[in-house]
Formats: sequence, C-alpha cells, structure tokens
Amino acid sequence: MKKFIIVLSILFIALSASARHGEYGIKLGLSFGAPLGPLVSGSKGAPGLYPSASGYYEYKFTPKWGLLAEINYQGMNASFETPYADFLGDGVLIRKDPQTGEEIREEIKDFYIYYAYVKNGRMKNGYLSMPISASYHLRKGWRLNFGAHVNMRLKSVMTGLATDVYLGQQGQGGVVAAYDFNESDAFSNFTGGVNAGVQYQTKMGLNFDMRFSNDLTSYFKKSFDAAPGVYRLMTVQTTVGYRIGGGKELK
Repeated sequence: MKKFIIVLSILFIALSASARHGEYGIKLGLSFGAPLGPLVSGSKGAPGLYPSASGYYEYKFTPKWGLLAEINYQGMNASFETPYADFLGDGVLIRKDPQTGEEIREEIKDFYIYYAYVKNGRMKNGYLSMPISASYHLRKGWRLNFGAHVNMRLKSVMTGLATDVYLGQQGQGGVVAAYDFNESDAFSNFTGGVNAGVQYQTKMGLNFDMRFSNDLTSYFKKSFDAAPGVYRLMTVQTTVGYRIGGGKELK
C-alpha cells in the first residue's frame, strides 16, 4: 500500500511537470462522510460536514479522454449512540462508592466489557485521499471521471460516554456507573476503494465538482473487536475550483 502511494505521488508530480499536455488547478469545498456497515439494534447517528481541499492534474490523451490525478483532504464527521458488546476496552471506568456515593475513576487496559451503551459519541476522521481516474469530456465543459483511490488516515477521533456498563464474562464482573469510551486508535491507517464524479468547467477556468467514493476495505483495524462487522467509508465531496494552468478550454 505504501509503495502504491509513493508511485502515485511520483506520477502526480511527473504529470504536473508536463502541464502543456493538460491542465491543473485547485479545489475547495466540503465532504460528507458516512459509515456503511451492519445496523445494530438500538443505535442511531447523524453524519455531518467536513472541510475539503484538493489539487489536481489532468493529462489529456485526446480532446475527449484523459487521466486525472488528485490529492484530496477530506473526512468524516458524525455523531452516534450505539450499544457495544463483548469487547476489550481501554479507558477510564467511573464507579460510585456504595456507602458515600463518591465517584471513583479507574483507568483500565484490555478489560473485558460484556455490554456498554455509548452516548454522546463523536467520530471525526481526516484523510489524505489520492484518487487516479479516467476522465471523459462531454460538450460544453462537462466531464465525467471514474477510477480508484487510496486514503491515508491523518487523524481520528472516536469518543463518547458509555453507561449501563457490565464487566466480565456474562456481566459477572459487576456494573459500573459509566465508562469513558475512547477508541480513537481503532482506525486503519490506509483504506482503498472506487470513485466516480462529474464536473462542469467554465471557459474562464472556474469549475464545480461532485464526487462519490466508496471504500472497499474496512476503516477499522482487525484488532478492534467491538465492531459487529465490516464498516466502510462512503464519501460525497463537492467543491468549487479554479484551473490555474494548462489548456485554455475544454472541448
């Protein structure tokens, strides 16, 4: 995977050096990311917006066909509430003294949690996405593109407050008041998948772009045993951009 990213970066630089054969520019906008995976009974969530920025270069083979290389910053920003069961937790358990009612905080490591319901959950991940796509130009500035991409995780957050926490096999370890849920390191460093998009570009170089991408690999590490299945990232990205150099207009 790392070798593929290095090769893709070299290809992007090499193509950009021959701008006379195509065009290059920048884009700014928003991305809308959501997880695709098993629906757990009792869970709910709401995806949000995430800032997006990218640079692109398109190498033109013919007036109709080209090769589009990009480097994008995009992400996923979502709130969630969900039950988790049968997993090893790392974090802070919050107990209450049965006599005084005083709150006792205890940090745990790889402790078996039979059941926990996570509230006020927040998932916020930033990725460097590197798509490479075939592009096809229609009349009057319209372009379609379709290809594959690799995402490299730059940052990740997955936190919340778990209640109704039962510890140990079959809950025999007792119940605690709460669990400071933090699994921000549970995400894979690299994911990959397919993408498709459409763009309209004016003769002055201003362009409007919308892209759909869907990962084919899980965004969780295999070691994250709280996930009840495979979850993949689906992203819709919309941007406004400007052609800095290259061809004067699309034909």
